[in-house]
Amino acid sequence: MQVKHNFEGKRILMLGWEFPPVHAGGLGIACYGLAKATRNFIDVTLVLPKSDPRMQLDGVQIFGLNELPESLTITDPELNRLNGGMPELEYYQLSASACDSVRKGYQSQSGLGRTSFKALFSDQEVYGPQLLAKVSAYAEALVEAFGEGDFDLIHAHDWMTYLAGVRLKKKTGKPLLIHVHALETDRAGRDARNTMYYIERFGMQMCDRIIAVSEYTRKNIVELYNVLPEKIEAIHNGIDPQQVFRAEHHVPEKIVAFVGRLTHQKGPYHLLETAEKVIRRFPNVRFVVAGTGEKMKEIIDWTAFKGLSRHFLFTGFVSREKVEQLLAVADVYFMPSVSEPFGLSALEAAQFNVPCVISKQSGVAEMLQHALQADYWDTDTFADHIVKLLADENYHREVLAAMQGDLQHISWDDAATRVIKEYRKFLLNE
Repeated sequence: MQVKHNFEGKRILMLGWEFPPVHAGGLGIACYGLAKATRNFIDVTLVLPKSDPRMQLDGVQIFGLNELPESLTITDPELNRLNGGMPELEYYQLSASACDSVRKGYQSQSGLGRTSFKALFSDQEVYGPQLLAKVSAYAEALVEAFGEGDFDLIHAHDWMTYLAGVRLKKKTGKPLLIHVHALETDRAGRDARNTMYYIERFGMQMCDRIIAVSEYTRKNIVELYNVLPEKIEAIHNGIDPQQVFRAEHHVPEKIVAFVGRLTHQKGPYHLLETAEKVIRRFPNVRFVVAGTGEKMKEIIDWTAFKGLSRHFLFTGFVSREKVEQLLAVADVYFMPSVSEPFGLSALEAAQFNVPCVISKQSGVAEMLQHALQADYWDTDTFADHIVKLLADENYHREVLAAMQGDLQHISWDDAATRVIKEYRKFLLNE
């Protein structure tokens, strides 16, 4: 364990939105890995919208806004105004009916005039139809709770926390570092210019330093958000060592696994186009699609229309345990993302001894250099890669062995060491 003596008395206020076991994707896993490794160097306080008794990490103080007293409140008109932007949030799997029910719920409380932060952040949903309201309330609550500045640096993870980071910086004068795990231009396309995009750009303009999870994301920030490249440092995510296993499955076909949200960003149409080409050449295959999202019904209908339903299994949302069970039986992992800032699931698949076929438009391609890669639109090359891995056992072993070599240089400790160098610039003027 690294000593903290150079940072004696210093404290990082880390702003997060997800944290295991209550998380919806890779952001929570990344925040956990980074906080776990960083605590060895410096004292960390992590603030989340909602804490949970199961959230435990020795050496890190975890505080949820659902722990605030009932007396701290936000006005209902402000919540109603913010929730008017909900149609923009389709990438967070919000339905129109859910948005309407939230608006009606707030209107029914209009006689009360105010809603407590505690009530707002006690919602079971990590994101949910109140997301924009929660983002604003999160910023308001942090100023109330931490406005005295009993910390030395703010480290804010992803756009949901940027407004809070900027407000705390203005209130306390403490430096602000933002960590970009994903961009709205990844989720909604390169031309996206919506509320989330402008929150991201505002945070990038107002912060003192930006950490991007890959060179791919760093270049997108420069090109699409008009940020000077010297303001940004690319630091890859890591991965924790874990007990992995292989298991026998009861499906007669070879298994190609896809794990992720079924949104445009994750390339579901390229998954389907590739699958059709693979099945034509190697019929003894089953594509297992683990995840849910706004494109799910559409792609299920497509497989039925093409007469390929028997080659697909759609699991819907799966727990972390079920994801590991899927990786343990998979023969190939497929990630055809249109734009993937990192792609932690590919690292996890590699850990489970599954060779990966991934999009070049991903950050993880910079680390898994021996994974088989293609541009997201090049479904012919994707199909060639998958068919060869399924049909040629020697080639399968060669690719897997090379990828295992890539994994030897990837850890959260390495990521934390580079993050600490960024901290030192502000805390020790180095």
